[in-house]
Amino acid sequence: MGCWCSTAAEGGAPEKRPTQVAKEGKKEGKKHGDNIVKDGNKIVVSFDQKYAGRIIGKKGATIKGIEHKCPGVHIHIDTKSRPATATITGKGDRERALKLIQKELKHAYDAEDYEGPEGRRLRAKADEYAKKRSKLYEESQKAYKRHDGAAAKKYSEEAKKNWPRNAQV
Repeated sequence: MGCWCSTAAEGGAPEKRPTQVAKEGKKEGKKHGDNIVKDGNKIVVSFDQKYAGRIIGKKGATIKGIEHKCPGVHIHIDTKSRPATATITGKGDRERALKLIQKELKHAYDAEDYEGPEGRRLRAKADEYAKKRSKLYEESQKAYKRHDGAAAKKYSEEAKKNWPRNAQV
């Protein structure tokens, strides 16, 4: 999956022939800010409006952070256009700013996996594992206090096996 962007030399007109920008991963696409146009001294990234808040951040903190990491770069977010756009200008490292914006978009897109019915199902499953694990650790502590080291170890090992990262959700 990829996107098309037109490129231009510094101060020149955009080339007529677009060039493909390669992207990896199944979830890549417009949601990750793959719709990129490079034109002279600016880069314009288009993305779904619902991610604009994540890119801007609380009181502009995310954008300010990116501009701080990329001195000489200015980023303008247009939330009125559909799709929303981030325009990266200035003499700083615009490519690095682009990558940081795409990273924020990816985080925003990945966070969607924990919303809605699927998110509730996953959280309920995680809570179930946590309760079971907690009970097993309690049993391990009780066995340890009874000076039954073998039982304590057995409960502790069972609790480790029930850690969600090791279980199939």
